Amino acid sequence: MTHNRNHRIDLDRRLGVRMTRARLIKRRLRFAWQKVTRGFTDGDLWGLNSVLIDFILPRFAAFRRMRRMSWPGGFDTPDEWEAVLEQIEWALRFHKNDCDYSLYPTLTPEQCEDKAAEGMRLFGKYLPTLWD
Repeated sequence: MTHNRNHRIDLDRRLGVRMTRARLIKRRLRFAWQKVTRGFTDGDLWGLNSVLIDFILPRFAAFRRMRRMSWPGGFDTPDEWEAVLEQIEWALRFHKNDCDYSLYPTLTPEQCEDKAAEGMRLFGKYLPTLWD
């Protein structure tokens, strides 16, 4: 627990936030209350993109791994649907890794951005069909 506390204090310092210990405790208590009463904290909203990716990605990956009985209309085979799901998962992982181009050495940064944009476009398009 001490390591985690020190990590948070160090993070506040790196972000240029000068907090007294009392103010830090007050913020943590407020966040704890928010978590209990509404299910999320103001801190979650500061990095909502990361919070959403952390929530969606493991569930999406499990959805891809499960045995599905159907696929949306407009696809002739389940393999076509699987290719779309693969593109979406790639985009989610790219954003989960903070768009780190070095993880994709065979692609240029522009190709990474294009591939991620296409995957996110497909995610938006097929979101209503992500069920089985």
